[in-house]
Amino acid sequence: MTIKPGYKMTGVRVIPKDWSYASISPLETYGWAKNYSEFGAPFVRITNLVRSSPQLKLCDLKRVQPDPEDSEGLRTSPEHSDLLISITADIGIVGVVDSTRLELPAYINQHIALVRIATGAANSKFIAYFWGDEQAQRRFRAFTDSGAKAGMSLREPLKTLFSS
Repeated sequence: MTIKPGYKMTGVRVIPKDWSYASISPLETYGWAKNYSEFGAPFVRITNLVRSSPQLKLCDLKRVQPDPEDSEGLRTSPEHSDLLISITADIGIVGVVDSTRLELPAYINQHIALVRIATGAANSKFIAYFWGDEQAQRRFRAFTDSGAKAGMSLREPLKTLFSS
C-alpha cells in the first residue's frame, strides 16, 4: 500500500502525520442495569408513572444498589414532594414523590426528569395536576423533539409553567 506524503500508517489505519491515536478500550459506560438488585433502594422508571394520577404506581418497582462514589446516584435521588416527569417515549406523565409511600433514598432512571420545587414556592401536587391537564400536555407535545424516539430536554417541563 502506498501512503501519501503527510500521512502515516498506524495499527488501525492511515492517518495524518500530526495525529496520534490511543486505544479507548475498555469504554466506561453507565447504566443502571448493573446496579439492579433483589434488595436495595427503590428505582423509579416510566412504568411507575401513570397518566390518570400523580401518585406513583409502586407494584412493579425495581431495586438498585448504586455505587456510593458515583455522582449519578446523587443526581437521580428524589426527595419528598419532588416532581417526576417522563421525558422520552410516553412524554409528559407526571408523578409526585410521597415519602410515606416511596421508601427513600430512591433513584430515577434517565427517562425521567426530576423537578424540585423550592420549599414554600408552590404545592407539588398542584403543579402535577396542572401538568396533567390537556392544555399542558399539548405544550409538552409541542416541545417534543420528534426523531426516531420522541423526547424532550430536562428544561422543557418548566416552559409549560411560564408560557401562555
